[in-house]
Amino acid sequence: MRYKNTFLLVLGVSIVFAQGERGQFNGTVMDPSASAIPAATVRAINTGTNAETVAQTTSAGVYAMPYLPPGTYRLTATGPRFKTAVRENVTLGVAQTLTVDFTLEVGQITDQVTVSAETPLLETIWLMCKTEKPSPTEAAPCLNL
Repeated sequence: MRYKNTFLLVLGVSIVFAQGERGQFNGTVMDPSASAIPAATVRAINTGTNAETVAQTTSAGVYAMPYLPPGTYRLTATGPRFKTAVRENVTLGVAQTLTVDFTLEVGQITDQVTVSAETPLLETIWLMCKTEKPSPTEAAPCLNL
């Protein structure tokens, strides 16, 4: 009996610690007038493993996806008579609760609105110009680096 209790204690502690590294997504799904969309489907796809988690919104338009491993996700929300909303590159950290709200636009379910969470790339152009004053008939020469 003593060994059984010890085993159960070790098992319980390991389950608690295993849940500690998991994160969760939650949020609301609304229409453009800020009304809740009940029974909307929200999907989270881990882009590293392709594991998919699916949740349905409540009558208040609220969803929750607990116990997800940390990683980068693609989130989608769909509802009848609404366009599919997509959130790309959403990073879920260790033990993080991340709120991701959706506002769905009216349209066909095959239409898609994508919002990317990645930082846009910036292109920088440097110009180097002569500091001498040019004559009135010539432009200041610049080098494009």
